[in-house]
Amino acid sequence: MKMKLYRMDKTIRSPMKKILCFLAVLIILLPAIVSVGCTARQNTPWDIAVLVKTRESDFFQTVRTGAEAASKEFNATISFYGPEKENEIDEQIEMLEQLIERKPDAILLAAADYYKLADAVKKAIDSGIPVITIDSGVDATGVSSVIETDNIAVGAKIGNAMAEAVGGRGKVLLINFVAGTSTAEARQQGFLDAVSAYSSIEIADIVFSNSQESLARELVLDYVAEDPEINIVVGLNAHSTIGAGRAILDLQQSNTADKIRLFGVDLTPEEVLHLDRGTLEATVIQNPYAMGYFGVQQAVGLLQTSKAEPLIYTDSVLINRENMYAPENQKLVFPLVE
Repeated sequence: MKMKLYRMDKTIRSPMKKILCFLAVLIILLPAIVSVGCTARQNTPWDIAVLVKTRESDFFQTVRTGAEAASKEFNATISFYGPEKENEIDEQIEMLEQLIERKPDAILLAAADYYKLADAVKKAIDSGIPVITIDSGVDATGVSSVIETDNIAVGAKIGNAMAEAVGGRGKVLLINFVAGTSTAEARQQGFLDAVSAYSSIEIADIVFSNSQESLARELVLDYVAEDPEINIVVGLNAHSTIGAGRAILDLQQSNTADKIRLFGVDLTPEEVLHLDRGTLEATVIQNPYAMGYFGVQQAVGLLQTSKAEPLIYTDSVLINRENMYAPENQKLVFPLVE
């Protein structure tokens, strides 16, 4: 039996020709289509939200300045958020929830509480928004990058500087800031570890200012009135140090206490005045500008390449009256001055 061979008629060949032609055109145009898409993304700035502990802070305004400088370099737009006060944790959580609804390309977060922000951070990550923490971390897996000071080292630096300055003896009131923040816990640990080597240094108490200068001032006045043997005060952030400095000035003016020696962390304009007049003997300053800058840099790199540095420590330096005007320290002491 012979098999008949059939020639494809036009009704069969025509669709196949169309498909082949379409594929050929697609192959030719594909590089151009991809190029147009990439150009559109490159020309559209990345939307990066920065949510800090408080917007009413010289420290976090310097973070903002660093972030804005990086945004110009790396083609991003910055939106800046934060509660009025650092202890308004619920408000920060609500702001983060609102950002998740808005869906920026990435979020830079300085968490006001290590544990309480965790659920909202997990929600952001699960919704596809990369989260990078700056200054203080959060108890959540999946954070793309952590950019902060080595806060244990900060506490140790001011602890050792204080101990050496007072000759290894004295009674200390330690003023921490907001309980539950990773930065507060780390600085306290570093400080206590450092001074534990000095048997003649006594810790009168550890108190929290809630990053309120007025409360820090009241704490110093109350404790010194109750225990005149307290002769050293250490503030573990700017607000605690500023409030303590005001209290010491009050005591000096009223001649109601012997000389109280003050040591701190951070360096705001008011702390510069305390340092210059000798009320503040030494302070450890951070680099908030670098935190903001590297935060945006890492966010854009992550969005472009899916890669980011897991941990970046920004520098900290011990500053006193002798080195505060040294050229190598000017960008840290006066970060907003060109």
